[in-house]
Amino acid sequence: ASGYIASHVVNILLQLGYFVRGTVRTDKPWLDKFFADRYPKDRYESVIVPAMEEEDAFEKHMKDVAGIIHIASDTTLRPEPSTVIPSVVAGTVNILKTAARHTSIKRVVLTSSSTAVLIPTPNERRSVDQNTWNDSVLKAAWSARLA
Repeated sequence: ASGYIASHVVNILLQLGYFVRGTVRTDKPWLDKFFADRYPKDRYESVIVPAMEEEDAFEKHMKDVAGIIHIASDTTLRPEPSTVIPSVVAGTVNILKTAARHTSIKRVVLTSSSTAVLIPTPNERRSVDQNTWNDSVLKAAWSARLA
C-alpha cells in the first residue's frame, strides 16, 4: 500500500467508501497517519507482509476480505533475475492460492507494467490481447549483460 501506484489506489478506494487493508513490507507510520487524517479510523488498516514469496505470507490477513488488488512487486532493483523473477512469481502465486482458500474473496485484480506486454513505438499500431507478451524484455532480463 506504500508504493506510488498502490497508495493512489488505496486513496481512491477510501474515497469511494471501501474498507482497505493494505500490505506493507515494513511498518509505515506515515502512511497510517496520511489515511487516518483523511478518513474514518476504521477505514484503513496496514498489515506487515515482509516477504510475499513465503508460503502463507498473506493467510492471517484475509479474514473478511472481499477483494484483492495485487500491485506489489520486487522494488530492490537487484540485477540477478534468478533472484527477482522467482520471488515475484512466488508472491503472486501465494496471494492467488490464499485467495482461493477464502470464500469471502469475490474478486482478485492483478496489475503489471504495460512494458510486460510491449514497449510503445511512436506511429506504430499494434493489437494487444491475452497472448501478447514482450519477449524482448524477458530475454533482456535473463541476458548476460544484466545478470
